[in-house]
Amino acid sequence: MLMSFESRKKNRIVMNEARMTELCVDAKSNRDWTPSRAAEKHSAGASRPATPLVLPGKLQEGNMIVGLSLLAMQGLGWTVGVPGILFAVAGCSPTPKSSTTLSQPATSANAAAEDGSPDSPSGWRSPMAVNLSKCADWTSEMPFVNAFRESREWIPQLASSNSPWTTGAALNLDQYNNVLSLGPDQAAGTLLFNGIQGHYSAGTYTLLYDGSGSFKVGNDGKIESEQPGRIEIKVATPTDGGIHLKLTATDASNPVRNIQLLVPTFLNSQDGEQFHPSFLQYLTMYQGLRFMDWQSTNDSPLKDWSERTTPSHARQTGPKGVAVEIMLQLANNTLCDPWFCMPHQATNEFVTQFATLVRDQLDPSLKVFVEYSNEVWNSQFQQHQYAQQQGLAAGLSSNPYEAGLRFYSQRSVEMFDIWHAVFGAQSDRVVRVLAGQAGNPWTGEVIMDWKSASSKADAYAVAPYFGGSFGSPQTQSSVATWSVDKLMNELRKDMLSVMATNAQNASKALQRGLPLIAYEGGQHLAGHGGAENNVALTNLFHAANRDRRMGDLYTDYLNKWRYQGGQLFAMFNSCEAYSKWGAWGLMEYVDSPRDDAPKFEAVRRFVADNHQWWP
Repeated sequence: MLMSFESRKKNRIVMNEARMTELCVDAKSNRDWTPSRAAEKHSAGASRPATPLVLPGKLQEGNMIVGLSLLAMQGLGWTVGVPGILFAVAGCSPTPKSSTTLSQPATSANAAAEDGSPDSPSGWRSPMAVNLSKCADWTSEMPFVNAFRESREWIPQLASSNSPWTTGAALNLDQYNNVLSLGPDQAAGTLLFNGIQGHYSAGTYTLLYDGSGSFKVGNDGKIESEQPGRIEIKVATPTDGGIHLKLTATDASNPVRNIQLLVPTFLNSQDGEQFHPSFLQYLTMYQGLRFMDWQSTNDSPLKDWSERTTPSHARQTGPKGVAVEIMLQLANNTLCDPWFCMPHQATNEFVTQFATLVRDQLDPSLKVFVEYSNEVWNSQFQQHQYAQQQGLAAGLSSNPYEAGLRFYSQRSVEMFDIWHAVFGAQSDRVVRVLAGQAGNPWTGEVIMDWKSASSKADAYAVAPYFGGSFGSPQTQSSVATWSVDKLMNELRKDMLSVMATNAQNASKALQRGLPLIAYEGGQHLAGHGGAENNVALTNLFHAANRDRRMGDLYTDYLNKWRYQGGQLFAMFNSCEAYSKWGAWGLMEYVDSPRDDAPKFEAVRRFVADNHQWWP
């Protein structure tokens, strides 16, 4: 018998809390980030009652929206007394745009807490979603019970020596990245938990594999016992080196494959337990998960469905991202709506297959957010160059930038139509997202208006980051001398400026019958253009992100978003250790103490204090 939604949720949280006492799995990121952000357990048949969020109606032609600027400024100055009431509409009533709704699961009167207290917020009626950190060997999120899924791609090495680190020789791999054969003195190495300052579990790791071969283990790992297909690896004291795993021999007639490295206390994962309980625990307060980084969306090489990562790939890192089936399993396990980004070069067949898989495997109580690529307006990404080339070739505009925006809009609608066709009678579960640049509302106008794209969309999304200007090469020398007090004061001013511009985005979306949502957002304290190497600047930025006043600033920021009529907000990002490339994580480590995670605490409290404020 299927348990009720409430029972499943409570049982899962009790289980997660119990496991949290057993395990300490955390990490520090060594993320190779682009210098500037500006520059898996399916409950089949389960359902959760939905409270629909009706999208704003298309305003009748000739009617006027008044009071936006006044109310937006009042909201910024904390003089608006009725949250969620932003627009005074003269002489008109909304005309329903479509039957599509963004839904939230219904629950008890105090939906913000499992036990009725704000200290236990749940995502049942949360206004928040979150971006997951990239799946990589340096991730501090460490989502999997089988850590090999997060390992680095094979490095060609010598079997007899650790020097040189890479020989540069080609490895003989199959389509799943299994090593089919090795040459004389050739080995294939990989790293786990590397460069994270020892923030991962001590204990005994279990290496399982099929086939015939041999391994060496280095850095923190020491072989404790060994038999064919199973090696026990002891980590006494985790350090920055992590675990170095080296395949030194493989039988070409029966090659090593299906490698797993199970974290301590998990003797095997044959029961289907995919995700670490610590990872699941802190996702419970969100209503949606954006998989942009899990999909390796930026600069994605994917075109054809046959090229994608599948669950049969032992490793889920690399430029092709995580298998769709695994992402769906996570959405089902957390009962969070997934948000997927279609690769910019994906064929229609790819999109059809992706949508079909989601339709068939996603919990039927969940919706799916669909977006074409990520930040196609952003010139630092290959998807931007691609869109410009396609737009110019199609004659969409003589201006390259505008041609790119129009191509993005046009291709988005083509993909939306495919998703709707695949879902058929269930198409109201698909939330079609158009996205533009928060700091340039004109981009939204172009995108929403090209061939009336807004009529084929369900939401307009922006990323209202604040603080990005403080990491520029031109200002780095002066900013690096600031105190944390001064930086926090300047950050507040910048946040207010960003939200004033965001009021324009809210207005333009509403005029076209779309709600404003955030695909990313938060602070943007990151050096770029060489400023990332300014140690004093980096240290200042990290100190500010750990300061309790950053939490206060996040609270004000999210409240202003609410007062402006913004709806679902996908924070960037869930858990990632700080580096010179930025301090993006709401938490630095999965088990970060609350006192060390003011951004996470602010979001958690916001969820507890604010159910979804839209209908």
